[in-house]
Amino acid sequence: MRVLPRQTKSLRASLGGLLALNYAIQYPKKINSLVLIGTPFEIPKGLLKFQNIVFRFMPKAVFQNMGVSKKDFIRLSKSMVDLNFMDSATALDCPALILCGAKDKTNMESAKRFHEAMKNSKLVIVEASGHEVNKDNPNELVRVLQDFWADR
Repeated sequence: MRVLPRQTKSLRASLGGLLALNYAIQYPKKINSLVLIGTPFEIPKGLLKFQNIVFRFMPKAVFQNMGVSKKDFIRLSKSMVDLNFMDSATALDCPALILCGAKDKTNMESAKRFHEAMKNSKLVIVEASGHEVNKDNPNELVRVLQDFWADR
């Protein structure tokens, strides 16, 4: 088992939110609702470049477990260096749930900015959680998600 540096885990975990946001921006008519958890509004370029270097040394099996080839994952990661979703996020009108762990100091400002930018959003700060809300407080995450989708 290989352990990744903490920053790499955090950015990798944030990747799902960035991909979901990008998809919602590109295909707004296909989206009923959007959930973003610990998603940065701007990619930390230095960290992403460092992460890409780390990815080159990781075995292919790590990427296959994520359902993507190593080459495609690295290419996707490189394409994200200059992304900034804030302007595009303002155009989204689907219901959006923006979650951030109370201890996730890195993404707290991003969560607040997304909430302000997205007119149909709800911001929830999940107590007893850091960046990985699903691991830190899974019961509260389930409750918040159920409440959000019940309102739809």
